[in-house]
Amino acid sequence: MADFSNLFDVITMIVHNHPLRQGTPPLWASEWGQDALGPWTAFEVEGVAQVMRWIPPGKFLMGSPDSEPVRSRNEGPQYRVTLSHGYWIFDSPCTRELWQTVTGNHKSNFSGLKHPFEIVDSWDDYGQFIEAA
Repeated sequence: MADFSNLFDVITMIVHNHPLRQGTPPLWASEWGQDALGPWTAFEVEGVAQVMRWIPPGKFLMGSPDSEPVRSRNEGPQYRVTLSHGYWIFDSPCTRELWQTVTGNHKSNFSGLKHPFEIVDSWDDYGQFIEAA
C-alpha cells in the first residue's frame, strides 16, 4: 500500500494500479480516460454529466500541523488515515443541474445551473440523491 507522503508512490499508484488500467471502465461510466491528474470517468443522468476521479488506496496524514500559519483549532490534531480500497469521487461540487435532474429539487440561492447545489435539508436528502443517481 502506498504512503501518500511520498509523491513518487502516489503517482506510481495512480498510473499503475487503477480500475481503468485493464481497459475496463465501471459499468456506469459514459466516458473514461487518464490525464495529467490521473484516471477519470464520467456518468450521465438525462444528459447531465459528472466527472469523477480515482482515489487509490494508501495512507496519508489528515489534519493540519500545529505549526501551520492561520490554522484553526478544529483542523487538528494530525493522524494517519489508511484507505484500504480505492474509490471514485466527484471532481467538483454537485451542480444545481445534476441535483435538479436527479431529485427534482429546484431551490437554491444561486441562479446558474452550473453553480454548486447548496441547499440540502438533511442527510436523508443525500441518501435519496445517491440512490436515484
